[in-house]
Amino acid sequence: MALVTGGGVGIGRSIAVALGQAGADVAVNYRTHAAEAEETAAAIRALGRRAMAVGADVRYTAAVEAMMAEVAATLGGLHILVNNAGVAGPGLLAEIGDDDWDLILDVNLKGAFLCCRAAVPRIVASGGGSIINIGSNAGRTGGTPHQVAYAASKAGLDGLTKALSRELVRPGVRVNCVAPTTVGTDMVLGRASAEELAERTQSIPLGRFGKPEEVAAAVVFLADDAAAAAITGQTMYVNGGAWMG
Repeated sequence: MALVTGGGVGIGRSIAVALGQAGADVAVNYRTHAAEAEETAAAIRALGRRAMAVGADVRYTAAVEAMMAEVAATLGGLHILVNNAGVAGPGLLAEIGDDDWDLILDVNLKGAFLCCRAAVPRIVASGGGSIINIGSNAGRTGGTPHQVAYAASKAGLDGLTKALSRELVRPGVRVNCVAPTTVGTDMVLGRASAEELAERTQSIPLGRFGKPEEVAAAVVFLADDAAAAAITGQTMYVNGGAWMG
């Protein structure tokens, strides 16, 4: 039983479908992409797994708690949480406003915290499991000059991953992070100029953007209680060599 936040489009959709292919029943969370979330759930049901679309704004405690209760009741528990919901935006220090900063930090970092807090008792009740946070290369490198809020939120997500991995190891919950470089989703391709896309490509030794399916494969591996049994507190960089630490 898995929940993927922001699971209707882009990377989230690939993760949700890949988990279904791996044998999980999946809840697909959305805030604004209801039709896409239902399409993703239908694709998972076509694989012979149970799936549901569930709307909730991860910035708000009450919405998150209601979502977790609904998912656990419908799927019979919760074993895997993927905190994928995220937003980006313009972020030069002199230009970003308070509302933009709050939105990015609230969705990307506070949302993950709220989902973890609500999910952990249910994961433990299901016998343990895995939390995978979707970070970013920007959390380690600072990203581009326009990503101050986004980079800060993703760096915080990396710290949250490490802290929770220590706290939750004895209750049987592994916590890891998957941090891609630029992935060729509509959110990225629709926002950046041709010049910026070319510059980003040049910064990746592999010579291309990542693919949503590559991020999803890393998530499926980390969610596997057999294959990744000894892995917790780690950030896996799916970045084409864009950062080598």
